[in-house]
Amino acid sequence: MINHHGQYSTEVNPNWDSNPYNQANGGFLESPIQFFTHPEMKKRYKDRLRYLVARWGWTQNLFGWELWNEVNNTDALKKGTPAERQAVLDWHIEMARFLTALDPYDHLVTTSGCYIDESQGEDSTWNLPEFDYNQAHDYVSNIIGRIRSLAIQMRKYQKPFFNGEIGIHEIEWPAASEAIPLHDMLWTSLVSPQAGSAMTWYWDLNVDRHNLYSHFLPVAEIAAKIRWAEEDPLPMHADWTSQGVAPTELILEPGIGWGRSEVADIPVSPTLGGPAMGSISHYLQSAGKPDMRVNPVFHLAPSSPIRAAVILTGASRNGGSLLARLDGEVVGEIHLPPHDQKEDEIDLAKNRNRVDFDIPAGTHSLVLENPGTDWVKIKQVVFEEFADRLEVFAQGGKTQFLLWVRDRAYRSQVAQSWDAAMAIPRVEIELPELKLGTYSVTRWDTRTGQTSNLGPLEADSSGGRIILEKVDKDTFLLLERINPDKR
Repeated sequence: MINHHGQYSTEVNPNWDSNPYNQANGGFLESPIQFFTHPEMKKRYKDRLRYLVARWGWTQNLFGWELWNEVNNTDALKKGTPAERQAVLDWHIEMARFLTALDPYDHLVTTSGCYIDESQGEDSTWNLPEFDYNQAHDYVSNIIGRIRSLAIQMRKYQKPFFNGEIGIHEIEWPAASEAIPLHDMLWTSLVSPQAGSAMTWYWDLNVDRHNLYSHFLPVAEIAAKIRWAEEDPLPMHADWTSQGVAPTELILEPGIGWGRSEVADIPVSPTLGGPAMGSISHYLQSAGKPDMRVNPVFHLAPSSPIRAAVILTGASRNGGSLLARLDGEVVGEIHLPPHDQKEDEIDLAKNRNRVDFDIPAGTHSLVLENPGTDWVKIKQVVFEEFADRLEVFAQGGKTQFLLWVRDRAYRSQVAQSWDAAMAIPRVEIELPELKLGTYSVTRWDTRTGQTSNLGPLEADSSGGRIILEKVDKDTFLLLERINPDKR
């Protein structure tokens, strides 16, 4: 990372007051926005690139050059005019070309956060040939959904992609060292079409403080066994049933922070949950931001009546509203007043922050709208006693297939009181897309790295079936086709 946003920001982690290029400190820039257009500044930046290539270009430990860390948080993209925002993209193209021509060792070039049009939710460099791989930085509650859905979407750019920075909201880190968010981001990466594991930001506050380094070893051991380039594994369909346990609540959390939802329709099922939630924004916009307004629609068909809830976690200083409609009928509403707190810290103890309602058996559509003044922030949509206890994430290539099997009920809130007796006794998994053949099946303990052989699996024209005895928290399966050349 060559530049970080704070150096040219007056709002987000601002360091502009101490920047030597600031005119107030004897420099020649009147404002941080001028960084991207001032001829002398461009010259000096290119001089810096020359130095960096000469000083560090030789080392094999240099993975790539990241021009900016979260350039979206600079004043140019936070406050700039359309022309000033376009200048940021033009600058990126110019510097990427210059650096590529300069570096004799052809290191990869990337950046992060170059959102010229924020309403599009897309880094403007992702589709440019000047940038060799793509990355995203995300801080959301729905770690699993965001990693998996974004990785699938990013395939359209035909470049390697991974989350260069990710974490849950800082205030949500569990006090215990169970490391569920870290654990989930690592294992989700293995069953998502990413070029590497999602990279946690909270090394000091979480990984180092609680000595969580052991979580990386089992993931690394499995990753070393996958022939990634040859297999090119992609998400695949799985069906499953958990036996001996009652249905659990399905908690759906948005996967996008500030930005426009990438989809509107969210199919919801007892097994798959709501995978499209990874593409839904936390922010439910009012008519005041038409370019960012998307009203999510949940499609579900419970086999018996259930209770549901929509929970908010904040609102704009201007206030905002939530309206929940089930099949067109209003089933709940909240109206939050203007306030003088931080925008996402309105005192919800003094204001109603959730709506609860019944959903009859049958097929339904639940629509969330905001008829208020400004945005409200969605924390969760909950469907009680609706979901299968397990969720299965599968990904397959030509001869290798990966499955992460996870208990939805194991969350940070219950980690300290979890008991082995809460494990799921038996699970049946159907893989209809598994290719004809014989497979070895290795089961991995995701925390210790210990393995066990489940014996050969025969897949026919309808796919294959796996039976697991006792799933405690989660487990991982690696299927490898035996003698694939003989089939």
